[in-house]
Amino acid sequence: MASDAYSDYVELEIAHSDVQSGNVISDIDFQNESLPGVLKSKSFRAKIESSASSRSAIIPFLASVNIDLKRRKPIGLFELFSVWLELGNKYWLNPMDKEKGLGVLEEILFKFQGDVQILSPFISILTDVARNGISPRSFVEYVMLPRMYQDYNWRKWQESHLELWE
Repeated sequence: MASDAYSDYVELEIAHSDVQSGNVISDIDFQNESLPGVLKSKSFRAKIESSASSRSAIIPFLASVNIDLKRRKPIGLFELFSVWLELGNKYWLNPMDKEKGLGVLEEILFKFQGDVQILSPFISILTDVARNGISPRSFVEYVMLPRMYQDYNWRKWQESHLELWE
């Protein structure tokens, strides 16, 4: 189990570093066997093609969604991604970014061997925020992360921070 989590972490890290170094793939490889069926569907591909979101933001976010869908208990990134594609624009950045997005909290959980399910209610809040026309990445960067700055006690995140955004 730990090696699966580590390989998922490495896969996500590669996707983020490819985007930051400019090695962005122009077309997403939907024939890849590692993608779950829902990501290969024609309607989902059409949603990505018609999205106003930036390609450099779609690729790493799609990698995060792919990893989430492979988990035993997904944390809800697919729903957030769908809303993000549908309502987003070219200024909506990847909300799972490791520097200024929810990826910061994901790394804290990884370092301290925390359960990634802790992020599920936060993802739900970001989905609601996106449905209301607010960039989830901006909400994480300017509202959530400053509030949770240097709070490494992931066991109390829900009771310490969640009620503020509900």
